[in-house]
Amino acid sequence: MTLTTRLLLFYLGSLVVLLTGFSVTLYILAKDHLQQQSNERLESVLNTLSAAVEISPDGVEWEPNQHDVRIVAGTTADQLAWVVTDINGHVVARSEKPASDDLLMEAAGRFPNTTSDLKRLYWRGERWQAGQRLLLPGGTKASTESKPTDAKEVKYSALVITSAIPLEPMRAILRRMIGVLSSVSIAILVIALFAGRFVCRRALRPVQRMAADARSVDSTDPERRIVTPSSGDELTDLGSAFNGLLDRLHVSLERQRRFTGDASHQLRTPLAALMGQIEIALRRERSGTEYREALTKAQFKAAQLQRIIESLLYLTRSDTEGAVPDCETFDLAVWLQKQLESWVDHLRYPDIQIVAEEMPLLVNSHPILLGEILNILFDNACQYSPISSAITMKLSLSERNALLEVVDHGPGIAEHDLQHLFTPFFRTAEARNTNKSGVGLGLSIARRLADALGGSLTVTSRSGQGCCFRLAIPLAGQTPTSTPS
Repeated sequence: MTLTTRLLLFYLGSLVVLLTGFSVTLYILAKDHLQQQSNERLESVLNTLSAAVEISPDGVEWEPNQHDVRIVAGTTADQLAWVVTDINGHVVARSEKPASDDLLMEAAGRFPNTTSDLKRLYWRGERWQAGQRLLLPGGTKASTESKPTDAKEVKYSALVITSAIPLEPMRAILRRMIGVLSSVSIAILVIALFAGRFVCRRALRPVQRMAADARSVDSTDPERRIVTPSSGDELTDLGSAFNGLLDRLHVSLERQRRFTGDASHQLRTPLAALMGQIEIALRRERSGTEYREALTKAQFKAAQLQRIIESLLYLTRSDTEGAVPDCETFDLAVWLQKQLESWVDHLRYPDIQIVAEEMPLLVNSHPILLGEILNILFDNACQYSPISSAITMKLSLSERNALLEVVDHGPGIAEHDLQHLFTPFFRTAEARNTNKSGVGLGLSIARRLADALGGSLTVTSRSGQGCCFRLAIPLAGQTPTSTPS
């Protein structure tokens, strides 16, 4: 079932409920109104007929000739019927409705003889709605008597006035009303069906276009995006979210493509050199010294290949796999002094200068991984700065972070290369032209290790002025904050 159909069914279902409730309410109100009108007509007829009765202490006398009897009951006056009887049910007077005599007599018979205290009575049968009124002399009870011979001169002990209205006209009005309401409701539903289908299709047309655009996006046209409607509603937000997702996927695929190409190139070079050394060594018989020299070169290339493979394996780990297992709290200044002891035999060890504030810098980190970051930064400074030039390591406090800066006095990095410096396999033109060793993976690994430790690694540099790498490490019990590059 399509979304258009579901929306249309929900819309029509809600409309059916509303129309049903409206029709039922209108029917009940109309029925009550007609019922009230009928009661008012019956009351008017009873009042008019009662006015023609002369009530005295010694009896009740019917005197229609001496009183103005005008029965007006609205549009249905011709359908009214009435009868005046004595207490025994003998007709004293009636309307000119011979066909209704039986019903009126039945209505008159409904009034019992012992209801002297009941003055009015309304009842409803299958075909008639009637009202009755008992007229008695003041302070007396009804008693039976014989039928008078002359109604104009006889006084009665009681008179029963009955008026009735047929129910069929009211029922016919209600039936017509039901028919009209049903017809109008059906017409409204039919119109709503076509109008709702048109509106739903028109409203969902942008979604269909977005789906078609999404299906047309493939690897042959990675720059293509979904056309976002300019309505400024939820569809615009949905289109923007899809385009944002496509942008992130495009960046990820582009990074993967570049990573794959660079990795294949970097792996191909040491493998070719390794195979070349082996082929040269096998071309003819050689002395032990020559074989040792060839194996040494092959070992160097194999070690380089091993470093590349290990770096690639680390960079291809997911964030979950690369998470730091356990961290501990330690003083960064004390730790740095111990870390420098592992570089005592290094050629550039005498060039290291430490500038630290005289205060404890307690950090919560992983000392081994932190040492790996520092090794990468130190090797980078040694490789790209002249021998005997100072390599300064500064320790300071910045907001809620401890800052470890590694400053060298090498050729520096051009401004347009800074944004790519931490990209895997990226190497500056200066590094390529001077044939510096390395494959461009060290700084990428250092950046990822810094992120895994909850810190950040940034760099500032200018051509000819050296580099400054800043490693921000969150203090113990603090949330890391960003450090400006």
